[in-house]
Amino acid sequence: LPSVIWLTKPARTCCEAWRVEAKPLLREVSPRRELKVLGAQTLRSIVAGFLGIAQVMRLVDSSAAAASDYDERVRNGHEPLFETGVQERVVRLAGRESDVTELSVRR
Repeated sequence: LPSVIWLTKPARTCCEAWRVEAKPLLREVSPRRELKVLGAQTLRSIVAGFLGIAQVMRLVDSSAAAASDYDERVRNGHEPLFETGVQERVVRLAGRESDVTELSVRR
């Protein structure tokens, strides 16, 4: 089967594989025309390769933008901090220790 990136299979090879006589189906092509076809196939491979890379980069960019948007929505209070698990959480905004926290735990 032909691919977007890789070269298509030669018609004569396909005819031989299917045990079909190629002469009535195919016409002779001049070497100049064959070179033009090969040039078009090469151009197709190059363009398809760059488009494939561009699509992967777009996917990575979109997922990074979605994560950034979610972070921003959490910081602005539009999304819950954690969606699953325990509903009450203590979030420390400064330091490693606090006398107030220790006093609250004792009570």
